[in-house]
Amino acid sequence: MERSGEGGRRMLADLLDASHLMPLESLPAQAAECTRAASFRQVLIYVADLQRTTLRLVPGDEAAAQGHEPELHVEGTVAGRAYQYSDVLRAHHRAAASSSGGCRCWTGRSASGCCG
Repeated sequence: MERSGEGGRRMLADLLDASHLMPLESLPAQAAECTRAASFRQVLIYVADLQRTTLRLVPGDEAAAQGHEPELHVEGTVAGRAYQYSDVLRAHHRAAASSSGGCRCWTGRSASGCCG
């Protein structure tokens, strides 16, 4: 039996390994492939702006079609806190919970955190 969170760590590692040489526009499709392998319903990718004040959604067909927030503030959000501390945080979300008892997990990774 797989330890709790092991699928997520493997999915993230696979995505990071595959992402080093691909253009940013290809990242959502690669994330979707890794998501299926880890049995997650969905993975969205937000990147920080140069000032590190805003997280911007990397557009993909699925994200745009489902109306996800295109921008999130770093200050005052769970996503922002995960980014600031390079941590994994869970946030119970009414929409996620009502669709099948789910929650959202945010993980923050910076370029220096991934490669160093």
